[in-house]
Amino acid sequence: MWTWRKPHLGSTAQRGSAVSRALEYRHNKAVGLCAHCGKRKPAAGRTRCSRCIEYARHALADRRARLRARRFCIACGNRPASPGLARCAHCLVLRRTKSAAKRAKRRALRPPRELSRAPGTYVRGRQLHQVFGALRILRRGRWTIRELADELHIHWRTGYRLIDALRRIGVTVEVSREREGDRGIGSGYYTIPAEPLRKLLHLR
Repeated sequence: MWTWRKPHLGSTAQRGSAVSRALEYRHNKAVGLCAHCGKRKPAAGRTRCSRCIEYARHALADRRARLRARRFCIACGNRPASPGLARCAHCLVLRRTKSAAKRAKRRALRPPRELSRAPGTYVRGRQLHQVFGALRILRRGRWTIRELADELHIHWRTGYRLIDALRRIGVTVEVSREREGDRGIGSGYYTIPAEPLRKLLHLR
């Protein structure tokens, strides 16, 4: 994201200018205006208005284009870029260090692998979303694995895993075939009985 470059705070005037910009940013944000211009309402979920966001996007693209033309680092703009790359060696090390720290933080927040693979335990948000999505869809009628996978935007193998997951937590998933002995992908129609959700999940 484009940000203004931090000035050299050597003089009193420069320090006062930086402080006034910080105070103006906080004031605009507090009163519900664009933190950059203070004239318009900010975009949804952002601190700046759509016009300032678009301006910053174009300014960043222009800055990077000028630095690439001069073969300078697009991150700091002070050092030549490494051969065949867009950043200098110093910024590459910083980027890799930050990425490694982010990955370590995400790994620390993950549950233990033994817990996530335990039968009947689904602690990951994506898996939980897919399981309840399959539960909601299968209660609406008869679906083949292909139709279920298309509806949830998943691979058909994941559809079989979701059905196994529903059965492991106690949900009755019925399967019917048009002809006895049919096998293969798409030959079976899966459905869940139209019972109250609390009864399906064995909740009191």
